Amino acid sequence: MLALIGSPYAKTPDAVYSVFHHVKARVPSARYGGAYVRKPGFHASVEDNLASWPSNYSVREAINRRDPRTVTRALDITLSDSDMRTLTRRLADAVRADDPRLEGLREFFGTLDGDEVYGRSRLGPDTAWYASSADDSHLWHIHLSFFTPFADDWSALAGIVSVLIGESLDEYLGGTMERIIAEHGDSGMWVAFVQRYLHDEGAKLTRDGRWGDETTAAAKWVFVNRLGGSAASYNGRAMTDWILRELIRRDQDRRTTAAIAAAVAKLPTATAPTQAQVDAAVAKFFAANPVKVPTGVRVEIGTVSGTLTGAGE
Repeated sequence: MLALIGSPYAKTPDAVYSVFHHVKARVPSARYGGAYVRKPGFHASVEDNLASWPSNYSVREAINRRDPRTVTRALDITLSDSDMRTLTRRLADAVRADDPRLEGLREFFGTLDGDEVYGRSRLGPDTAWYASSADDSHLWHIHLSFFTPFADDWSALAGIVSVLIGESLDEYLGGTMERIIAEHGDSGMWVAFVQRYLHDEGAKLTRDGRWGDETTAAAKWVFVNRLGGSAASYNGRAMTDWILRELIRRDQDRRTTAAIAAAVAKLPTATAPTQAQVDAAVAKFFAANPVKVPTGVRVEIGTVSGTLTGAGE
């Protein structure tokens, strides 16, 4: 199980440093590229940006002006060429799969081919990803920016580590979840997980990472109306691992179905062969595969008809 490691660096939360520590343990080429730097952007703190660069994108959205306001919200990890491509690919694949382990990730930059910088960004945990880029130093180091409230939330950043080190979603959930993984009064990553899947099932709730009465009502509604449970047997005040796994499985099934439908829609329209093509194919087959037939048999093949008069092949 991933553990929180104390950071030796000022203004770098333990959770951010732990991301590097656990990647290093599984990826030997990894080197600490830095976290806190007083410059515009996520490497600096919220207070740094508001004081010196108040229009910077790292404090534009409300989520990135929340606590903790005095620490870095970014990490650089220097890697070998091959590991750069591998870890960037893992992040890219997780983005395409809308992997919930990336809940706390605001953006990343790396490379898929060693020649061009590849990046993806988004404005909030439940908004769409979009293509982005950065300077060519990101050909040799991966940059990670975290939404500010998650910068010191190890339960959130541990999910990002899981993606980086190549774990599957099932491996990650199996290694970290207990029977009750979120309940009324909780806040943080597991609540965000629950709220995402309740919302996807059609429940009405605010995805704010806090489990209050609204989330309780949504959980009970999904249990009864989507999972076929009994209202009397579930009070909706907790989410167990088996329920969340079932919601994740359903979400993945929907995505697979949608991907297949999209691929089929792109296939060219099927057209029947012309009569001339059929005749040519039949003639070619008989030329390559002669057969003996009795004399006097009437045949019609495509547009060709007549009576066989020869007794040979």
